This record gives sequence, structure tokens and C-alpha cells, in this order.
Amino acid sequence: MKIPFNLNMPTHLGNKDKRALTIGAATIAVILVYMFVITPWLDDWKATRSALAGYRQKLQLMGVGGDDISKAKQQRLVRIVPVVEMPQSEDVQRRLFRDKFSEQLKKAGIPVKSGPSFSSSAKFQKNSGMKVLKMTCKSKCKFDQVLKLLANLSDNPYMIGIEQFRLQCNEKKRAELEMTLTVSTFVK
Repeated sequence: MKIPFNLNMPTHLGNKDKRALTIGAATIAVILVYMFVITPWLDDWKATRSALAGYRQKLQLMGVGGDDISKAKQQRLVRIVPVVEMPQSEDVQRRLFRDKFSEQLKKAGIPVKSGPSFSSSAKFQKNSGMKVLKMTCKSKCKFDQVLKLLANLSDNPYMIGIEQFRLQCNEKKRAELEMTLTVSTFVK
């Protein structure tokens, strides 16, 4: 049976046709959203959950539970934060500071060219009653010794800060550096 095709046929859609097209378009939109949005998100979520479960299992094997994690974080912070001793009288603090700093220089393998010289400055704050005591040290050393000293300076419980740090290279011996280091502490 042949259906006659007329180009002059009316092309308007009825209500049933419009409803069918709307439902079809909505169905296609839902399928596309599911394929390109929901499915990748679910796969990523499953991978994240399995990775988290793996990390928790590793922590359990190491003997670290949920409460132990916060304790481990706290212990790590305690190791990072430097310990500072309360300032004492100028004579006592000067001796303690010099001895600890000299020990750090020896540990780094740095020979002291001139003995540490001290200078006491004016009061640090108006109401604190504290003074800043500065100690300057000059020495010839190698770069790795300087790095070792700088890495261990935070272990000095009497040191407050580095006031001056100068390295000067020897023109004839490039491996030898002349170091001038001024560190400070508080005193009563």
C-alpha cells in the first residue's frame, strides 16, 4: 500500500505528539545526565571509599587507632615547636646561653675564631622588664657545617632569634667561608 505524500500537508503537532516529544526529550536528558554526571561521580566516590578503607587498614596494621591519630599529630607538633626556657638573671643566662651555643658549634664542627662577645641592649618592652642579650661569633667553616648549625639552632632553649647572619666566601679557598653570626636571648 502506497501512502500519498503531499508537500502541502499541514505540519502542526497535536497534543499527543507534543507530549510524546517532551517525554522523549526528558528521557534522553535523564539518560545523558546519568551517563556523564552520576556514573563518573559514583565511580570516583567508590574509588575514594576504597582508598580510605586501605589507609585505615594500614593505620590499623601500624597500631594506630582513631584516637591515636590525634595523639600522633600532637606529638609531631610538640617535636616541631622549639622549647624555650624562661629568662634568668643576666649572669646566669649569659653562661647558660654561651655554653649551649658553644656546644652547638662543636656539634656542627665549627671552630670558633674569636670567643663569643656579648652586648646587652636596652629594655625589650616597657612593662616586661626584659633585656635582649646578643652574642656574636666569628668563625671560618665549610658550607655543610653552616647548614648543620642552622638546622640545630632551634634546639637551643635559650636562643630567641638570629639577629645577624653573614657568610663571606674566601677568594683563594672557595670551600672555606667566613661566618659572622649574632644570636640573641632574653635576660631579666
